[in-house]
Amino acid sequence: MHFPADHDPLTPRVLATTAFPRTRTIVALRSDAKSDRYALHRFPDGSVWWRADTFTAPEHPADPEHWVGYGGELSVGAVIGRVPDQRRPVVDWTRGEIVSGVGAVYTDDPMVLGRRAQSLLRLQEELDGLARGPRRAA
Repeated sequence: MHFPADHDPLTPRVLATTAFPRTRTIVALRSDAKSDRYALHRFPDGSVWWRADTFTAPEHPADPEHWVGYGGELSVGAVIGRVPDQRRPVVDWTRGEIVSGVGAVYTDDPMVLGRRAQSLLRLQEELDGLARGPRRAA
């Protein structure tokens, strides 16, 4: 078997990914007994982002997982880069969030509605960027 020069056998590998439409979450099971979760998340301040979190695997299936790290907010392209086999749900769920519009949150707080509107515009720009494909040097 041939490995690339930068191959690190200790770096965790993604073993499998699963999409959960009801929660708009993608779980990537890793070789180091952890899982990465990517969720399209509505934050209380009105912003909407793809959120990354890491959890440990329980020793027994009846035990709960434990949260071990927050990976921050990610762009649509960054999520697809991490779980490329889940491109379709990432794009579909993001489109659905955009279509739901500003009124999908139950508030009349202008700050929250403004942040949501900005987030929806940003998400649309990210989807538009995916549709255009990678930029080429001129």
